[in-house]
Amino acid sequence: MANLPIFIQYGGRWNVDNSFVDYNADDVIVTPNIRFEDFVDVISKQLMIDTSLNVIEIKYTIQNGSPPIVIHNNMGSILSLAYAIVDSENNASWEWFFARFKDAFREREVMCIVSDMHEGIENATVTLYPQVPHCVCIWNLWNNVKKKYKKNHLQLKDIFFAMAKAYTIEKFNYHMVEVERIDKRVKDYLINVGYERWSRAHSTVNRTLTMTSNITESINAVLKAARELPVTPSTSYLYSVLDKGKQRMVFLKDRTCSCGRFQVDELPCAHTWVVLKYKYIDHIEYCSVYYTRKYLLKTYEISIYLVPDESTWKIHAEVLDENILPPDVTKSIGRPGKGVQANI
Repeated sequence: MANLPIFIQYGGRWNVDNSFVDYNADDVIVTPNIRFEDFVDVISKQLMIDTSLNVIEIKYTIQNGSPPIVIHNNMGSILSLAYAIVDSENNASWEWFFARFKDAFREREVMCIVSDMHEGIENATVTLYPQVPHCVCIWNLWNNVKKKYKKNHLQLKDIFFAMAKAYTIEKFNYHMVEVERIDKRVKDYLINVGYERWSRAHSTVNRTLTMTSNITESINAVLKAARELPVTPSTSYLYSVLDKGKQRMVFLKDRTCSCGRFQVDELPCAHTWVVLKYKYIDHIEYCSVYYTRKYLLKTYEISIYLVPDESTWKIHAEVLDENILPPDVTKSIGRPGKGVQANI
C-alpha cells in the first residue's frame, strides 16, 4: 500500500503560498482492491499534504454503460475502476456487479450513473443506489427516438442534441416547442423518460460535459478482441507432478492432490512437497492448524476429572439389582482351529 498509487507522467505547479496545486496524472496504477479512501490517503502522502489541515480535491467522473466502469480526470485520462466477466447482461449479473462496486467505492455526493437505459442496470441501481440519480446517455436516447419515429428523425436530430445540451430551461423549452411542432409523439416519449435524466438544464446533478457514455465505449473498443477469447480457469495454482510414470495434479488453492492424501490428511503429500520446494513456499501454511503445537495444547485445556475411589460411588438400586450374564453361545463340536481364518 505504501508504494501505491504509482503516477505516470505527472506534473503540477507551486503557487505563491508554496503549495503544490494543479496536480495532473496521465495514468495511475493501483492495487485491484484499493478503496477510494485509501487512494486519496496515499495521494495526499505522496504530495506531502496534511489532509487534517488542507483539502485535497480530485476531479473525476464515474460512468457506466456496460462493464467496465471507468474514471477519468479533467485532463481526459481514463482509469478503469472495475470490470467483471459474467454470463450475460441480466438483472442478477448487474446487481452482483454494482454490489461489489458499492463495497469498494460506497456512495458519494454529486455522484450519478449514466447508462444506455439497459433494464438490468436500472433495476440494479434502484436497489443498490436508490438515492443516486440515474441519467441516460443522450446518444442512446436519440437512437431510441430515431427507431421509434423514423419519418422525421432527420429534422429532429440537431434539435434534439441542442435541447439536451441546453444550459437553461428557457433554451430547452424553445427547442422542445420545435420538437412538438415536428412530431408531438417525440415530446410525449421524452416526458415519459424524464427530463432530469437526459437534459442538462433539468439535471439534479452537475454532469458537466458528460452527456454520453462514450467513455465506456472507448474501453469496450480496446477490449473488443479480448472479449472474443474463451474464458479459461487460472492455472497459477495448478501443477502437474510425474510420480513413477503417473501424473499427479496438485491444486494449491484448494489444497487438493489427485492422489487423495493432501485433502484427506490435510498435510502436504509427496507430490505437494515437490511443488512447495519448487516454488519456495513455506509448507506450514498448507498444513492443517490442528497439527500445530497451539492446537495440540488446546486439547488439554479442558479439565479432566479423575475417577474417585470405588467406595465413594453412588450406584442406583436398579443397577445393583441387574443380573449380568455372559453371552448365550453354544460351543461348537470338535477341536478348535488354529489361527484366524479369513472371511471370503
